[in-house]
Amino acid sequence: MTTEIAIMNKSAIALAADSAVTFSKRDGQQKIYNTVNKLFALSKYQPVGIMIFDSAELIGLPWETIIKVYRAKLGSKKFSSLEDYAKDFLAFLTDNSQLFPKDVQLDYFGELVGNYFRAIVNATLHEGERYVQAHGAIGDDKVSELLEGQIRSHCEPLGSLKDADCLPQDFSLCIGKEYRERIERIIQELFGKAQLSDQSKESLRTAATQIFSKDFFPDIGCSGIVIAGFGDAEPFPSLHSYVVQGVLEGKLKFKPFRSASISFSMGASITPFAQDEMVHTFMQGVDPGYEHYAVTSVNEIIKKYYVDPIENAAQMKDQEKQDLLKNIRGIQAALIKEFRDKLTQHKRTNYIDPVLDAVAALPKDELAAMAESLVSLTILKRRVSMTAETVGGAIDVALISKGDGLIWIKRKHYFDKNLNAQFLANYYRGDQPENL
Repeated sequence: MTTEIAIMNKSAIALAADSAVTFSKRDGQQKIYNTVNKLFALSKYQPVGIMIFDSAELIGLPWETIIKVYRAKLGSKKFSSLEDYAKDFLAFLTDNSQLFPKDVQLDYFGELVGNYFRAIVNATLHEGERYVQAHGAIGDDKVSELLEGQIRSHCEPLGSLKDADCLPQDFSLCIGKEYRERIERIIQELFGKAQLSDQSKESLRTAATQIFSKDFFPDIGCSGIVIAGFGDAEPFPSLHSYVVQGVLEGKLKFKPFRSASISFSMGASITPFAQDEMVHTFMQGVDPGYEHYAVTSVNEIIKKYYVDPIENAAQMKDQEKQDLLKNIRGIQAALIKEFRDKLTQHKRTNYIDPVLDAVAALPKDELAAMAESLVSLTILKRRVSMTAETVGGAIDVALISKGDGLIWIKRKHYFDKNLNAQFLANYYRGDQPENL
């Protein structure tokens, strides 16, 4: 995991990212490294940067490598809007057989489907253990019943999802045709010993084609990218972020995540990514979990003292009870809505707006300092909590302005710059001066 933030006003955008990344093995073991780069210049010459969060790789290829290959390809080219930079970068990841060879895509598909099907097996084992605890033993017929129930509960929801907007129509048919042998092999490996009905087997085959083609992005294995800065024709900064899952048949699966922009009427913006609870606490004056608890508790209290007594009243006629419950639930819903609205208005008036007003007036150096401080706050919270420190390490900070481009405020290096003068000398080598 990670914590990152983008803070913008009319003069610049500050980006800050921690350095922690968690690598997970199939056996559940995890290793955390605190030296990973997540913040980069997307262009050597234009005021555009990029951050990554969640997975540090795209189907096995490090994002750092991908970004630097794209940056070399981009050269001194510029686009009129930041959105055009984002579209060009996403297009670079599509139909790129040099970065993502056919056999790598096949292996990725096998891992994607295998992980989903293993979740079905693990859920069945868990259900079986509960059954044994309750009944003392379990037969083959019951195991098959539990397995087929898990297949239905995992596979049927995929079919109800819409197709991913970024993929061609009927892409699932293409997957089914191209990867039929791999799908059958995975089903045989994981379910070969089970007595499954033909319907369940067909559900597995269909699900295998839909895991990638549907608007389904699993919590594990997806990456986030944030592209921020200025287009050539844009006076104010903006950002566009996306969730990226992988590449299959040369097609990149992604969806828009968060966007923000500065304008004449919008003078400031604070946008956190990944582990963002401390930023929300700072901005809103209350922890999001605490606010959720307060609203839920009010709802439960109303139910306890008003709804439940009416439902349990034996002396009331059914129709009279139903009419009264309908009125009470209507009042309950209106009360909870008004309570939420008042909380939102209080946060906006007393916390959010004052912070944004201050950010709108911050000079560039203070903008960068604020971004670093909010990342540090999340790191501190994780450090003093009884949870894994999935954020941490050095904080990289960059400031992007229209006139100065991307300026590094803080940046870690895995090498000593004084011992590697050739790196700096070669950084711009190969670019044609007349095109700069």
